[in-house]
Amino acid sequence: MNPFNLDPLPPRSPAAGPSSPEPLERRERFDRSAFQRDFCQRSEAVAGRWRALLVGNSRWHWATFRRDRLIDTWDGEPWHGELEATSSNAGPIAAASVVPAVTGQLQILAQGGAAIYPIPLAAIPLLNLYDTLGIDRAIALWGAGRVHGFPVLVIDAGTALTLSAADGDRHFLGGAILPGFGLQLRALAEGTAALPPLTVPPDGFDDLPPRFATDTATAILSGVGYGLAAVLRDRVAEWRSRFPTGAVVLTGGDGAALRQFLRAGEELPGPAIALDPHLWRWGLRELVYPEPPRP
Repeated sequence: MNPFNLDPLPPRSPAAGPSSPEPLERRERFDRSAFQRDFCQRSEAVAGRWRALLVGNSRWHWATFRRDRLIDTWDGEPWHGELEATSSNAGPIAAASVVPAVTGQLQILAQGGAAIYPIPLAAIPLLNLYDTLGIDRAIALWGAGRVHGFPVLVIDAGTALTLSAADGDRHFLGGAILPGFGLQLRALAEGTAALPPLTVPPDGFDDLPPRFATDTATAILSGVGYGLAAVLRDRVAEWRSRFPTGAVVLTGGDGAALRQFLRAGEELPGPAIALDPHLWRWGLRELVYPEPPRP
C-alpha cells in the first residue's frame, strides 16, 4: 500500500533543478512576474519591508521581512480589526489563508487597492497539485524544498497533522491528513465526562511520558504522543524506501514535541529529521524574492 496515494515511482535526482518548473495549464492565469514586480515595488517604497501572514485554523501567524531577510515573527489570535491599516507603513502583506471567510475578506481588500496580496494555489511552482490542496501545505512544501532541498517530505504538526511530499523534479506526490496532537487532546477532554484538558508545550516536554503511565494525564499524553509517532515512523520509513537521502522536515506548533517522541524509538534510516518552524515563511519569501536554492 502506497501511503502517498500514487503508483510507485523510482527515486529521482535530488538536484535543485530550475527555479520555476513548467506550471500546470490551470496556473497560466497567475502572472508570477507581474505579482513579484508589483509587490517588490511597494516593498521598496518602504525600504524593502513587507509582511507575511498565514491564517490558520486556530491562530494567525505573522512575519516581518526586509527583502529576503527574516526580521521578526509572532503568532496571535484572529484579528477582527482592519487588515488594510496594517499594510500602510509596514509594507505590503503576502497572505495565505485556510479559512474561507478570511480568504474572501483578503480578496475584497486586495480588489479595493489595499497592499494585501492573497496567494492562490496557482502561485506555487510545484507540479501535480490538486485543486483542493490546502494553501498552507503547498507553501510549506515549496519553502522546505527551496531551503532543505528536493525531494522532501514535510510533516506539519498543526491543528491537523499533515504530510506532504515532493520529488526531485518538484512533482507533488500526495500526503495524508489526521488529527493533530492538540486536537486529539481536546477531543478526549470534550468527548468524555472525566478526562482532563491538556495542552502540548510549544518547546516540547521536559521529560517524555512513559509508555505505561500510572496516572490519567500522563496516560493520555503517552497514548497520543507515541501513537502519532508510530504513524509518522511508518510514513517516514516508506518515504526513505523510495528516497533514501530525501529530506524530512517537521514544522508547526507541535513539531518540537513530536520530534521528541520520534527520537524515543529506534533510529530511522537516512538523514536526521529536521525541525524548521518557518517553512511557510520561507515559502512566501521564495515567491516574493526568488533566488537560487538556498543551502
